[in-house]
Amino acid sequence: MSYIRARVLCVGEAMVELSNTNFATNSTSIGIAGDTLNTAIYIKRLLGDQVVVDYLTVLGVDFYSDQILNYIASEGVGTEKIRRISSSGPGIYAISTDKLGERSFSYWRDNSAAKTLFGRSVDFESMLGYDFIYFSGISLAILAQRARDDFQRWVTDKRGDISFFFDSNYRKTLWLNTVIAQSTIEKALRNSTIAFASLDDHKQLTGQNNEASIVNGLKKSGATQVVLKRGEDGPLLIGKTTANPSFERIKNVVDSTAAGDSFNAGFIASYLQGHSYLKCAEHGHMLASKVLQYPGAVCPMSAMRRDTQPKKGARSG
Repeated sequence: MSYIRARVLCVGEAMVELSNTNFATNSTSIGIAGDTLNTAIYIKRLLGDQVVVDYLTVLGVDFYSDQILNYIASEGVGTEKIRRISSSGPGIYAISTDKLGERSFSYWRDNSAAKTLFGRSVDFESMLGYDFIYFSGISLAILAQRARDDFQRWVTDKRGDISFFFDSNYRKTLWLNTVIAQSTIEKALRNSTIAFASLDDHKQLTGQNNEASIVNGLKKSGATQVVLKRGEDGPLLIGKTTANPSFERIKNVVDSTAAGDSFNAGFIASYLQGHSYLKCAEHGHMLASKVLQYPGAVCPMSAMRRDTQPKKGARSG
């Protein structure tokens, strides 16, 4: 079954991104990114007018928020659901990469407007009418506890009418403690049609270093289909389809930022086209392999050649 003309809403935080920073030359590259925003942009690039992709967040009324709003719209992602407030602005993050392209981040987001998501009923009303809603562990972690609980209850109530895609995307410093993170992420997994998880993240989240133990826990999560991302070892499919597909290792990595976000986008775009979960994983890998060759979260449009474009298929798994 394909979902052409589907309505997809991605929920989270849009930030100003600094990459390629060189203090010797007093230079840096400025971009716009955020985990669920990256995925929204790539889904829209892949599927174009075949689907509606909108973004839900909160921005300020400042210059940088204007730039974020304009950029999201320029990528064809809908901005009508974005609420704006005068008391806060966008967060900022900077990317540092090592010789192997592995990234690390520095964040300035204490006064991020996105933290006020779901503090008003209009945010919940904005999510009605969509076929699919995508959010992440970061989307949840930045919220106040009451707003997070209200959102989780809303998801539980609506999961019979809306399909939810979720990436656990665990960032320890965003959570008050591990117990809250574990219980929140476990609930989100239970409500998911497709759940994405990172092996490294779940090692930190669960305190377990054994992959088999983590896989066993994800099998019991309640998600219809889990995709465990394992870096160079590739994804493992757990659930409705269980498989360990083998893909060519990605070489010459420039920047690993958004590797998981772009993989998710390729997977979801392929799913919406009606492909099997195995084919979805292949498309996710293909897109991530392109994105990793460029600095920053969002690669140039020209990098997304025709071989990254999923085509209509018949899902068999």
